[in-house]
Amino acid sequence: MSVFVTFKNIDSSKDNLQLHFEFVRMINDEKKSLNRIWIYRNDSLVLELENQDYLNDSIYSWNFPSIPKGFKITYPDSTNTFPSFYKSDNLRFEFLASGAYGSWLYKPNYSLPEFRWLFDLEGKQKINIGCHYERWLGKDIISIESTKEFMINNSSFRVFDTDNQQIDFEIKYKRNPTNKVALVLDKKFKKGTLLKVNFQANNGNMYSETIKVPGKSDIGIAGKYGGL
Repeated sequence: MSVFVTFKNIDSSKDNLQLHFEFVRMINDEKKSLNRIWIYRNDSLVLELENQDYLNDSIYSWNFPSIPKGFKITYPDSTNTFPSFYKSDNLRFEFLASGAYGSWLYKPNYSLPEFRWLFDLEGKQKINIGCHYERWLGKDIISIESTKEFMINNSSFRVFDTDNQQIDFEIKYKRNPTNKVALVLDKKFKKGTLLKVNFQANNGNMYSETIKVPGKSDIGIAGKYGGL
């Protein structure tokens, strides 16, 4: 399921977060009716909502923060109001709609002026870029993927640790322009380590994201560069 997002108050100075979601099946652009919502802050579940009106199957969009018609907060127990959510939060939204699953990440840098190019004039997201640390047998990689292709500028890629020391890596990609890049790291990093990734993305705009190193249980065995 595709999840389309509009950042409603992207140009407002207010710190509260307002979003609009629409849910569409990937195969034939069929609208999907929402059944359940999970909201995570810093990877911890903070809110779960579920449709209690099983005759109501026409929830194709959702304004956050609000409780959709027919829905009830099922986590935490005995709660019927939304907690506060801010532009500075790290949030993950997960959705179940007519048997289809979809998710979307909100990143605090979306509210910064230097990342306004990721959204159109109305605040609808145009480009989604994700950076992920992946553990592998042999050298670990940082996987970068964009929803739109961009011209690779090798010299623009930088990775820094929390002491602002630059990390050495080799860059790999199969074509240029591309939407997928792998940074092959010279050294491995411990679980929980924070790394900052900078590079020149679409139309020469600079993109930056801080990522966290996962645990060893996520180690990969095959297909390391298969997605390039």
